[in-house]
Amino acid sequence: MRQRHGFTLVELLVVIAIIGILVGLLLPAINSAREAGRRAACANNLKQIGLALQTYYGANQTFPAACICKTIVDKPKTWDTWTEASNMSLGNGMHGQSWMLEILSFMEYNRIVNQWDYRKSVMGNSRLAFTDIKEFYCPSRRVGLRPHDTDFMLTDRATGGGNDYGGCVGRINGWENQTTNHHQFSIEDSSGPPGPLRGIFARANVGTKLTEITDGPSHTIAIGEVQRLRPRPASARPDWETTYDGWALGGCATLFATATDPEHSNPGGMSNWFFESPGSQHIGGANFGMADGAVVFLSENIDSQDNKSVFPLLGSMADGMLAQVP
Repeated sequence: MRQRHGFTLVELLVVIAIIGILVGLLLPAINSAREAGRRAACANNLKQIGLALQTYYGANQTFPAACICKTIVDKPKTWDTWTEASNMSLGNGMHGQSWMLEILSFMEYNRIVNQWDYRKSVMGNSRLAFTDIKEFYCPSRRVGLRPHDTDFMLTDRATGGGNDYGGCVGRINGWENQTTNHHQFSIEDSSGPPGPLRGIFARANVGTKLTEITDGPSHTIAIGEVQRLRPRPASARPDWETTYDGWALGGCATLFATATDPEHSNPGGMSNWFFESPGSQHIGGANFGMADGAVVFLSENIDSQDNKSVFPLLGSMADGMLAQVP
């Protein structure tokens, strides 16, 4: 009779332990590869948005205005985009929509633009405003609305229409800090010529021309990722909550600033829980699109070295202080 050989219990446990160690070593590499792919997909989203902006400029000889709004709280300083966007009175000329609506026809979403009723507010166009635009979602964060996102939409009955990208208003304090999170869009004298610290999306109702970007398109941030962090930590100030969600919403939902402004409680940088600043779910930084269409990944430690003004300077377009993308 032949004697059959097999694993002993000790040998089997050793094999299982070795397999477990190998899997443990591989998982971080797999997760890292997946995140690298998601980050690249996010950069491609910004590339598509940037291309739409360039095409819009070619058709209109200007970039779109930051938002369309007629409700002025403190003329000519502050626009109450949230109140206007949420106004349900039909046919009263209310708007409150963002620049992102204006570029949809250049991203093969003509249906939304053609059906949008510009006599009504964003809420008056809610069926269209709550449409998911896949290029407006960062895959590292989400592929659509999450259950807790609806609390930050125009209504908790929203079924879509979120956004993870916004336009840069410059290195300025761009909003009135309010605990309601409405944060009225507030740029001093923004109905007039752009100031040196302003960015491409600094003005309501008026777009920016390339001739106004005197620092150069390759030195000026146009678009980037915005913060959508949940939930707010107990240690954060009441006005540090990240802002309302929605690509159609004008104001802080679709805009960000690169300023560091301690006087107005702005810590500067990115992913900092302050509603004016950009941010992402990527490790170590966020993706941004320059005014010339290039997409770059900027480290969250970009200003931690000797020069502490690179990131703010990249947001302003006409201050004569050129900042090079690292």
